[in-house]
Amino acid sequence: MKSVTVHESQSVTDYPNNNTIFAVWKFKEGVEIKPVFERLCALVDNLNHSFIIRTLDGRSTCVMGIGHDAWSKLALPSPLPRELKNFEPIAGSKHTTVATPGDLLFHLRGTDMSACFDMIMAITDVLSPVADRVEEIQGFRYWDGRSILGFVDGTENPVGAERQFYAVVGDEDPMYRGVKSRRK
Repeated sequence: MKSVTVHESQSVTDYPNNNTIFAVWKFKEGVEIKPVFERLCALVDNLNHSFIIRTLDGRSTCVMGIGHDAWSKLALPSPLPRELKNFEPIAGSKHTTVATPGDLLFHLRGTDMSACFDMIMAITDVLSPVADRVEEIQGFRYWDGRSILGFVDGTENPVGAERQFYAVVGDEDPMYRGVKSRRK
């Protein structure tokens, strides 16, 4: 009997957690990245599986995003996802959202910061020979979910089934419909 491996999409629709790390990585020039990326994909699957068991409520997750330029460098399936583009700065009348150039983005969530720390250390062990971490932001839940400035953050975020609508590729991109990640 032939075995079949089923890969579940990443947990991009999870609700906020108590602790988080966002990390952006940029590939180094002149190094072979594909074998390391394949190890990294296996690591992300393993981290998500093992932290379901290792944490009391199973709410620690690792989500990996792949940038437009990295998609091409890694020779991932073509055509590229329709809406995958390099992030550009967004300038408003008072503030500007900067665009940190990067190839991979990690969003690590955990009820305990030790879970996030273990995940970023494992990612660093795999990635550091071929990539540089160009940004890392650590976050935590402050009291009842308020920002340190006092306002309740995230009140405009979608809830329930509406989260899927905004997070999952729909009929507009048939090759990637219903997925958040894709591997052969």
